[in-house]
Amino acid sequence: MKLIDTNIFLEILLNQSRAEIAKKKLFDLFKSNEPFIVSSFTIHSIVVILENKKKLSELKLFIESLAQIDSIIFYYPDFDEEKEIIENMSQWKLDFDDAFQYYIAQKMDAQIITFDHDFIKVKKEFVVIL
Repeated sequence: MKLIDTNIFLEILLNQSRAEIAKKKLFDLFKSNEPFIVSSFTIHSIVVILENKKKLSELKLFIESLAQIDSIIFYYPDFDEEKEIIENMSQWKLDFDDAFQYYIAQKMDAQIITFDHDFIKVKKEFVVIL
Protein backbone atom coordinates (compact mmCIF):
# COMPACT_ATOMS: atom_id res chain seq x y z
CA MET A 1 0.00 0.00 0.00
CA LYS A 2 1.15 3.58 -0.66
CA LEU A 3 0.65 6.85 1.21
CA ILE A 4 0.75 9.89 -1.06
CA ASP A 5 2.60 12.80 0.54
CA THR A 6 1.27 16.33 0.21
CA ASN A 7 4.07 17.47 -2.08
CA ILE A 8 3.08 14.98 -4.80
CA PHE A 9 -0.33 16.61 -5.18
CA LEU A 10 1.06 20.14 -4.83
CA GLU A 11 3.53 19.60 -7.67
CA ILE A 12 0.58 18.96 -9.96
CA LEU A 13 -1.85 21.50 -8.52
CA LEU A 14 0.71 24.30 -8.62
CA ASN A 15 2.21 23.19 -11.94
CA GLN A 16 5.70 22.97 -10.48
CA SER A 17 8.87 21.56 -12.03
CA ARG A 18 8.24 17.92 -11.06
CA ALA A 19 4.54 17.89 -11.96
CA GLU A 20 5.00 15.37 -14.78
CA ILE A 21 6.85 12.94 -12.51
CA ALA A 22 4.06 13.26 -9.93
CA LYS A 23 1.34 12.78 -12.59
CA LYS A 24 3.01 9.64 -13.90
CA LYS A 25 3.35 8.16 -10.41
CA LEU A 26 -0.29 8.89 -9.57
CA PHE A 27 -1.48 7.61 -12.96
CA ASP A 28 0.42 4.34 -12.44
CA LEU A 29 -1.05 4.01 -8.96
CA PHE A 30 -4.62 4.70 -10.12
CA LYS A 31 -4.20 2.26 -13.00
CA SER A 32 -3.09 -0.49 -10.61
CA ASN A 33 -6.27 -0.13 -8.52
CA GLU A 34 -4.05 -0.66 -5.47
CA PRO A 35 -5.57 1.04 -2.41
CA PHE A 36 -3.64 4.13 -1.38
CA ILE A 37 -3.76 6.46 1.59
CA VAL A 38 -4.19 10.22 1.78
CA SER A 39 -3.95 11.75 5.24
CA SER A 40 -6.22 14.39 6.67
CA PHE A 41 -3.12 16.55 7.09
CA THR A 42 -2.46 16.36 3.35
CA ILE A 43 -6.01 17.41 2.51
CA HIS A 44 -6.02 20.30 4.97
CA SER A 45 -2.56 21.49 3.93
CA ILE A 46 -3.64 21.59 0.31
CA VAL A 47 -6.82 23.45 1.24
CA VAL A 48 -4.82 26.14 3.06
CA ILE A 49 -2.21 26.49 0.31
CA LEU A 50 -4.71 26.70 -2.55
CA GLU A 51 -6.93 29.06 -0.59
CA ASN A 52 -3.95 31.38 0.01
CA LYS A 53 -3.16 31.28 -3.70
CA LYS A 54 -6.81 32.08 -4.56
CA LYS A 55 -7.14 28.79 -6.45
CA LEU A 56 -10.56 27.79 -5.18
CA SER A 57 -11.76 26.26 -8.45
CA GLU A 58 -8.66 24.02 -8.51
CA LEU A 59 -9.30 23.13 -4.87
CA LYS A 60 -12.90 22.17 -5.57
CA LEU A 61 -11.84 20.04 -8.55
CA PHE A 62 -9.13 18.36 -6.44
CA ILE A 63 -11.58 17.43 -3.67
CA GLU A 64 -14.22 16.27 -6.15
CA SER A 65 -11.64 14.15 -7.98
CA LEU A 66 -10.44 12.44 -4.80
CA ALA A 67 -14.02 11.73 -3.76
CA GLN A 68 -14.55 9.72 -6.96
CA ILE A 69 -11.60 7.36 -6.43
CA ASP A 70 -12.75 4.05 -4.98
CA SER A 71 -9.28 2.86 -4.02
CA ILE A 72 -8.50 5.83 -1.76
CA ILE A 73 -8.29 5.50 2.01
CA PHE A 74 -8.57 8.75 3.97
CA TYR A 75 -6.74 8.52 7.28
CA TYR A 76 -7.77 10.78 10.14
CA PRO A 77 -5.77 10.10 13.32
CA ASP A 78 -7.62 10.40 16.59
CA PHE A 79 -6.37 12.56 19.47
CA ASP A 80 -4.37 9.74 21.06
CA GLU A 81 -2.62 9.09 17.76
CA GLU A 82 -1.85 12.78 17.33
CA LYS A 83 -0.30 12.84 20.81
CA GLU A 84 1.79 9.81 19.88
CA ILE A 85 2.93 11.55 16.69
CA ILE A 86 4.04 14.58 18.69
CA GLU A 87 5.83 12.39 21.22
CA ASN A 88 7.69 10.59 18.43
CA MET A 89 8.80 13.70 16.51
CA SER A 90 12.14 13.95 18.31
CA GLN A 91 12.77 10.20 18.09
CA TRP A 92 12.17 10.24 14.34
CA LYS A 93 13.85 13.65 13.91
CA LEU A 94 10.95 14.85 11.78
CA ASP A 95 8.73 17.91 11.84
CA PHE A 96 5.03 17.42 12.58
CA ASP A 97 3.98 17.13 8.93
CA ASP A 98 6.51 14.41 8.16
CA ALA A 99 6.01 12.65 11.50
CA PHE A 100 2.26 12.58 10.78
CA GLN A 101 2.81 10.87 7.42
CA TYR A 102 5.44 8.50 8.81
CA TYR A 103 3.17 7.45 11.69
CA ILE A 104 0.38 6.55 9.29
CA ALA A 105 2.74 4.71 6.96
CA GLN A 106 4.01 2.58 9.84
CA LYS A 107 0.54 1.93 11.20
CA MET A 108 -0.88 0.96 7.80
CA ASP A 109 2.28 -0.81 6.60
CA ALA A 110 2.47 1.56 3.66
CA GLN A 111 5.23 3.29 1.71
CA ILE A 112 5.28 7.09 1.59
CA ILE A 113 5.51 8.39 -1.98
CA THR A 114 7.23 11.77 -1.71
CA PHE A 115 9.72 14.29 -3.04
CA ASP A 116 10.77 15.14 0.53
CA HIS A 117 14.36 14.12 1.32
CA ASP A 118 13.76 14.62 5.05
CA PHE A 119 12.44 11.07 5.03
CA ILE A 120 15.96 9.73 4.41
CA LYS A 121 16.22 9.67 8.24
CA VAL A 122 13.59 6.93 8.61
CA LYS A 123 13.32 3.27 7.69
CA LYS A 124 13.80 2.93 3.94
CA GLU A 125 11.04 0.36 3.56
CA PHE A 126 8.52 3.06 4.47
CA VAL A 127 9.64 5.66 1.90
CA VAL A 128 9.98 6.05 -1.88
CA ILE A 129 11.59 9.38 -2.73
CA LEU A 130 10.96 10.36 -6.34
